[in-house]
Amino acid sequence: VTRDAARVALAAAEQTYAIERDQVVDDGTIIRRRIDGELDAPLFLSKGGIYGIEVTLVRDGAGDPVLQGTYRIPFTAIVPACAYTAPAPVGMVVYGHGLMGKGEQAASGAIRDTAVDLCMVVVGTDMRGMSTPDGAAIARVLNEMSLAEEVMETLSQGLVNHHALTHAMKTVLARDVFVDDPDGAGPMPARSLVGPTKIFYYGLSQGHIFGTPVVAWSDDIVRGVVGVGGGNYSLMLERSTDWPTYKAIAQGAYPAPLDLSL
Repeated sequence: VTRDAARVALAAAEQTYAIERDQVVDDGTIIRRRIDGELDAPLFLSKGGIYGIEVTLVRDGAGDPVLQGTYRIPFTAIVPACAYTAPAPVGMVVYGHGLMGKGEQAASGAIRDTAVDLCMVVVGTDMRGMSTPDGAAIARVLNEMSLAEEVMETLSQGLVNHHALTHAMKTVLARDVFVDDPDGAGPMPARSLVGPTKIFYYGLSQGHIFGTPVVAWSDDIVRGVVGVGGGNYSLMLERSTDWPTYKAIAQGAYPAPLDLSL
């Protein structure tokens, strides 16, 4: 329901965006630009989509999620220097971040290398529900598991946010931002560096787990690659190096070892 409603909302009006930073990386010979900003996404959460507790999907009488307008989501993009000299418009990659990370991980060193190797623009946003700013909500649920919907329902918004990101990549970002003259200072009209139909996905760890529905939801993503894959959280969570942190939070409410495992 959220996907279909998001599609209608995104088709009805052009997304707006704001660029907070657009700067050269190092000397610009490898990565020409890092771009940080915000863009519109259809909103289905309560409380205006704030990061905090007691935020869930807004539902109608039939239990279906209801569109609450739009809100702003962050995005980070890196543009390799090779995109400016490529013989044809290059592709774009949506990057799915790791456990409790942020979309700005798209600008990390390993992903820069990937952008250069592929000669593609890489873009990321937060997986809302299990990103760094969602920490307070997750800590609350670890202390009271019956409130799990406050995390699980918010993850639906995270999928919508990625759908909104890919829509922006093929439209306003391709047209106005991923261009060879973003300031319009040159003598010729700006030329888009990217092909709007060449959108791919690359996600690692948590980006693998949630990357599969991101790709499945999308009409825009041509192909996806997922790495460092995991199985059920019930199998791998206690084996994770992150488990001591979560265990310390949950153990206060569930001190019995069997309860904690369940």
